[in-house]
Amino acid sequence: MGRVYLGLGSNLGEREQNLATALARLQERLRLVAVSALYETAPWGITEQPPFLNAAVAAETDLSPSDLLAFVKGVEREMGRQPSGLWGPRLIDIDILLYGDLVLQTPGLAIPHPNLAERPFVLVPLAEIAPDVVHPVYQETIQALLARVGGEGVPKWQQDWARPSILKRPHHDSPKAVIWDMDGVIADTAACHLQAWQRLWAEQGIAFSEEQFRRTFGQRTAEIIRGLLGPDVPDEEVCALGERKEAYCRELLRQQLRALPGVRELLAALEQAGFRQALASSAPLKNVALILEALDIGRYFSAVVSEADVTLGKPDPQIFLLAAARLGVAPRRCLVIEDAVAGVQAATASGMRCLAVTTTNPGAHLTAADRVVSSLTEVGVADVEALLT
Repeated sequence: MGRVYLGLGSNLGEREQNLATALARLQERLRLVAVSALYETAPWGITEQPPFLNAAVAAETDLSPSDLLAFVKGVEREMGRQPSGLWGPRLIDIDILLYGDLVLQTPGLAIPHPNLAERPFVLVPLAEIAPDVVHPVYQETIQALLARVGGEGVPKWQQDWARPSILKRPHHDSPKAVIWDMDGVIADTAACHLQAWQRLWAEQGIAFSEEQFRRTFGQRTAEIIRGLLGPDVPDEEVCALGERKEAYCRELLRQQLRALPGVRELLAALEQAGFRQALASSAPLKNVALILEALDIGRYFSAVVSEADVTLGKPDPQIFLLAAARLGVAPRRCLVIEDAVAGVQAATASGMRCLAVTTTNPGAHLTAADRVVSSLTEVGVADVEALLT
């Protein structure tokens, strides 16, 4: 088997959990030998983005260099990495740094990594686990290369982050998850949202029909406002209108909120069966917190993603991919429960399975889902298992 060294990085979502998930996935085909501490570093190239957590990994593998590249890029895709351009933000980044003493230059793969010798955020964690390994081109040790560029700007963030329970988890025990939408899935909030929108737009002298509401249900509040008023509305006005609408909605929810049939039973059954569960909603966090507390169901969710956690609304898959990353579950092992057309589109775009409920839209509009039901009383653990098989 060949000895390889990989560089891992993340600066979106739950960064440490993203890296831990990547480690668990990597050991499906690699035997991990050593893992560095986590180091937090400023972004490289494009500075207007969150800081990265970086680590280095030593592993043994029987994969060829090209097969190894295909494998790690597959891990990135399944974890939800989206194209972000050169030096852009990444949910997960896995680079092949060294493959023994191999020197390889092809159109799609260069070994050693071409920027290895000049990047402190790569050299610092690599020097921790492989200080005496010799760079096959420069013929200098990793420690010597680090001394040349300096590592003062790469502080250690956490030492013991690679938990044995994660590193030793076998592939056949890889977890499964259910990611729940909130409005129209957990509670039938459509009437409250419609009334809140109509009250807001009446104040502006604008008519807002039920058909307009259904077309936009599931989208982010700011996107709905700009869709009606135009793209040039100042951010401050959009924010003020959105906050007022959501305040109206919460006022109505406190009076009318009820869990939809089958929700409590399915939440409890999935927890008992060992599924990880997340809530991923385009609603503001205040709305999410109100519903979780009022229905007393917060204990079922290991992760919650709300409007403030993402930059793109449904049908973009970002919200579901972030929920999966926070749960530490690959998208292909996740089932999304949705009721909105945009939500179903986001689920399928994420590479997840989708169960749609006809609370808000007729089944004919939700055919992109893997299964459509009229109520969650029709769904049990066996049905979820079947959708993920």
